[in-house]
Amino acid sequence: MIYSGSIEIKIPDGAAIELLHDPEKLGPCLPGVSSFEKEGEGYSCKVKLDVSSMKSSYLSKISGKLNFSYINAEDHQVRIQGKGRIVGSSISFDLTIEVHEGKLQWSIDVNYGILIKMMGEEKIKEVTEENIDRTVKCLTQLLSSD
Repeated sequence: MIYSGSIEIKIPDGAAIELLHDPEKLGPCLPGVSSFEKEGEGYSCKVKLDVSSMKSSYLSKISGKLNFSYINAEDHQVRIQGKGRIVGSSISFDLTIEVHEGKLQWSIDVNYGILIKMMGEEKIKEVTEENIDRTVKCLTQLLSSD
C-alpha cells in the first residue's frame, strides 16, 4: 500500500531535516511507537497500535517490534526503511520525505504481509489512514513552531 501527501512548514528547511533525523524528537508524532533503542547503524522500537476503530469484538490493540534505518539521501531528503513483526506478521516500509522551500512532501510504501489477509485490506487501510492523519497533524505542529 502506498500513501503520500504534503504539508506546509514554517521552520527553515534545514531545521526540519535535522528534526526528521532525530527519532527521539519525531517519536511523539508516531502513534503507538515507544522505547526507541539505537542498534548499530539503525534503531528498534516497540509498537502498540490502537485498532479499536476496526470494531472487532476480540481485538482493540496490536503490538510488535520494528527495526528501521536512515538511508543515505540527498541533503533535502530523509529516507527511512524498516521491517519487523506485528501480531506475528512480517511487515516492511520505505518512507521518503522531501523538504523544499517550506513544503514537506512524503511517500510511504507499506507491505503488511499476511496481516492483510488476517484483518482485511479495508480495515488495515482505514486504521493506517487514521494513524497517518494523527502523524501528519502532529508533524504540522512540530514543524510550524519557532
